[in-house]
Amino acid sequence: MIKRIALIGTGNVAEQLCRILLEKDFELVGVYSRTKESRNAFGIKWNIEVCTSFTEIEEKKPDLILIAVNDSVINSVSHSLEQNSVVVHTSGSIPISELRQTSRGVFYPLQTFSKEKKVDWSEVPICVEGSTPELTEELMNLGKSISKEVNEIDSEQRKYLHVSAVFACNFSNHMYAIAHKLMEEHQMDFEMLKPLIRETAEKIDSLAPQKAQTGPASRKDEKTMNDHLELLAESDNLRHLYGLISEQIIALQDGKKL
Repeated sequence: MIKRIALIGTGNVAEQLCRILLEKDFELVGVYSRTKESRNAFGIKWNIEVCTSFTEIEEKKPDLILIAVNDSVINSVSHSLEQNSVVVHTSGSIPISELRQTSRGVFYPLQTFSKEKKVDWSEVPICVEGSTPELTEELMNLGKSISKEVNEIDSEQRKYLHVSAVFACNFSNHMYAIAHKLMEEHQMDFEMLKPLIRETAEKIDSLAPQKAQTGPASRKDEKTMNDHLELLAESDNLRHLYGLISEQIIALQDGKKL
């Protein structure tokens, strides 16, 4: 049974996981980060003992070492830990095979995290994978202690889940950023768009995204699309982006391959 957890990383995911695990009475036995300032600040904020090395983390004898760091360093962190440690990472895109430990797994929360915004963990889907049925079950139980939805998802499935999440979350947020910039440049308040954004998001609770699609591309309104392209004349990148997405909307509606 997982009760004592050591944390490697102090970023957005680590911060949010730390908060909910402490709320659920798990014992956070130590935290490690490469940067002295970040690990000390994290330890003080959450009243967790700060470790200055991977060895010190393992000396705490945790039931589980949770790696919540940038994808690019997960493999090197794993190789810095003992072979017999129980190690789990939180990435959506890195396969379980990147961990060198015999007892290894994935605990991937499917959500966008920012340190400044508290998350309702009960609504966060948790995707788990374990190197053994026993570890998988333990990770499932860990997930169920903080969320209503926990799924066993293997590394191949998770790659497609992650790229889907990038389209649904990261790319859509970038569209908000573009809209915010355009509104700002023309002396308008981005707040005006928020009811539209909310309604668009809420529609998919009752409609498939393709059926919820509206706008000039969905109705093949070439005049409006050309007018928009003229307005974006000063930015080749925005013109290209607007044209490409419009083409994709039309292609999907026509049943063509994207």
